Amino acid sequence: MKNIRIILAAGIALFVAISTAHAVQIDWEGKNCLTIDSAFYVCKPDHKWDTQKTKEDHRPIKWVYHEEGANPIIWLRYDDATGKTAHDYAKFVKKDLESRGIAVKSIKNEVISGRNVSIIEGVNSGTNLRYQVGVWRNQAKGFNLECSASIDNFSEYQHHCRKAIESVKIVNETR
Repeated sequence: MKNIRIILAAGIALFVAISTAHAVQIDWEGKNCLTIDSAFYVCKPDHKWDTQKTKEDHRPIKWVYHEEGANPIIWLRYDDATGKTAHDYAKFVKKDLESRGIAVKSIKNEVISGRNVSIIEGVNSGTNLRYQVGVWRNQAKGFNLECSASIDNFSEYQHHCRKAIESVKIVNETR
């Protein structure tokens, strides 16, 4: 009986340690901006976008613009990076998007705030959503903002997506 208690206590301690090790640290800077793991800084487009925390480590925050019909959404995605550059990591993101039924239409490589960024455009005809995704990478982490809205009204929200994408700064190189 004593051994079972020890094993159970060790299992709980290991679970807590693993859960804590993977938790994403979010530091809020006012109501509109945040820093993830002291590495990536980002702001939502404006105060009209509702901030929603999730329980997913790789998608800890989303911003929703409430309207009639399909709500435009900006997901913050965060993961271990593959490849050496943002453009290499964008290839991984492209495959992920395609596996979710999103037809990638273009990938454009840009420099924003002095950093390489890939901008991926795509469409999911099955859900009638259009996507614009900004992809960054520092030494160890990949970061992307995935913006989606109805194909019919994406042009109304594209400047919101671009504003969020242009707000991103890498403030620390994680290893």
